[in-house]
Amino acid sequence: MNWLKMIYTVGHSNFKSFEEFRKMIYRMEVLVDVRSTPYSRYVPHFNRENIKYSLGTFGIEYHEMGNVLGGRPTDEDCYVNGNIKYEIMQEKEWYKEGISALIEILSRRRTVIMCSENDPYKCHRHHLISKTLMDMDVCIIHIIRGKHDPHYIEGGMKSPSIKYVDV
Repeated sequence: MNWLKMIYTVGHSNFKSFEEFRKMIYRMEVLVDVRSTPYSRYVPHFNRENIKYSLGTFGIEYHEMGNVLGGRPTDEDCYVNGNIKYEIMQEKEWYKEGISALIEILSRRRTVIMCSENDPYKCHRHHLISKTLMDMDVCIIHIIRGKHDPHYIEGGMKSPSIKYVDV
């Protein structure tokens, strides 16, 4: 597969300090916040205003896109019996526009999307956004506490030759 673009993903839940988090994303130029609610009751340095300011001091641009790429949309049509259905969400025009805006950002600058969940496989970063982007030939690399998880999909399966790489 010929990957034309690359994006990183990260969850902030296991980072006790902003400094520790910043070291993990030090090569990034843009952080796109995909939390539906960009606030944390446990780690206030990840609240929208705080992280935007802190990132800015290191020259990292902040974009909030949880309203169109968040895992808990306000659109009730995306829920069946109270459960989110990402396949419905993927068909929404607002989601497609959000993905287009994200593609525009990542095509110009090294970009990381951030949510709160550390494990991407328990998060909409994997179950929704990554799957959409992979269909568009975007390479996904999950940053997980000191390691990158290259999320290459060939023939619908994670490539067995790709392993964790130390950051």
